[in-house]
Amino acid sequence: MDGFVDFITHQCGVNPNDSILVGVSGGIDSVSLLDLLVRYGFNPVIAHCNFSLRGQESDGDEALVTELSHRYNVPFEKIRFNTTEYAKKHQISIEMAARDLRYDWFRRVADRRNCKWIAVAHHRDDNIETFFLNLIRGTGINGLSGMKSVSGSLIRPLLFASREEIVSYAKQNSLQYRNDSSNDDTVFLRNKIRHEILPSLEKINPSLRSHLVQTIQNLEDVSKIFQEKVETFIHSAVREENDTISFSTVQLKQFTGWPSLLFEFLRRYGFPSSVIKDVILTLDGPSGARFFSPTYTLLRDRQQLILSARKATDDKEYSVAEEQKESFVPLQLRIKQFTAEGYLISRDRQIACFDYETIKFPLVLRRWREGDCFYPFGMKGMKKVSDYFVDQKFSLKAKKDTWLLCSDEHIIWIVGHRTDDRHRISPKTRKILQIEWIRS
Repeated sequence: MDGFVDFITHQCGVNPNDSILVGVSGGIDSVSLLDLLVRYGFNPVIAHCNFSLRGQESDGDEALVTELSHRYNVPFEKIRFNTTEYAKKHQISIEMAARDLRYDWFRRVADRRNCKWIAVAHHRDDNIETFFLNLIRGTGINGLSGMKSVSGSLIRPLLFASREEIVSYAKQNSLQYRNDSSNDDTVFLRNKIRHEILPSLEKINPSLRSHLVQTIQNLEDVSKIFQEKVETFIHSAVREENDTISFSTVQLKQFTGWPSLLFEFLRRYGFPSSVIKDVILTLDGPSGARFFSPTYTLLRDRQQLILSARKATDDKEYSVAEEQKESFVPLQLRIKQFTAEGYLISRDRQIACFDYETIKFPLVLRRWREGDCFYPFGMKGMKKVSDYFVDQKFSLKAKKDTWLLCSDEHIIWIVGHRTDDRHRISPKTRKILQIEWIRS
């Protein structure tokens, strides 16, 4: 396919030697992406999710992708989810549940397989449909600027190609793929846009798709300019102090287009657009109004807006037994034991090692509490965890998201940051406990 190698190398930043985890559903788009990666000498690892939503169809997809892994001689990972149960438990749509499950698993597999990139097969027409989805539901400038070719480790190497080009490529190369019958069901809004709305608009303007591609690009450029303005506002007006984030409404209103700026800023803290509209409407009202996102409270105190973290939604304690090799909740931890002789201590902050004989099981994972103390590695004295956060310039969100690993009431690891000196490896150590945090 013309343009593939140029796009994946220059737009996505992929080097030929990079390992790529590629999501392969069995559909024409992902099968074509897999074929292109193999054809042009890249290093893919196939990842397939069976969401258990279409019975024998889902099993047929899994069988095809398994066969493709053998045909291409490519490493293969697969998983089966109970998507319906997950959606009910988390009170979200089936589509959102599948998305969450898929990307969370992709990241974990990519870490385990040492893949630098996660590739998905979104293409140009998907981008157009997403534009309309967001437009219909209501969104800000970011929602209209389309999917990005690179988002962290996630890449979309087919974003330059149309659905028509992909179908042509698959036919020319006699690729075997599966058709998902749910893609024809116009009960789903995306399918309604694909099969009804866009064809109707193309009757008015046959060049609609090419014009929309250019419009999305223009909006992406505008979005970049807007984000620079948001960062200017944060740098000049926003103050972070102790456990709060605050800014003056007077300073806010000095910025042109301040309602959009406030929308973008509060969106970062989980506030939905409906709540942000209420914030804007009450800026000149009585003091004391409070607004809530799932994780933050916003207080209007005279001419100040003050953000503070709500109590962590997950304040449970999680046990890790001595015989466990891996823990998945609330963090994915990989647990190993080694003899001290010849052991090389890793400098990776996601890997912690301890003198096994100083550890008491079960270990406990929990959030930090006021008054928590530990003995930071390399120091002899005790330090409050809250003071450590201040010294290391933890943001409010970082504090809220941090987990502590404890042994018999001792904090032995601020996970991902610092271990406790009392459990360090010493010349007397005979056995080592190594715990690796597999970040998703």
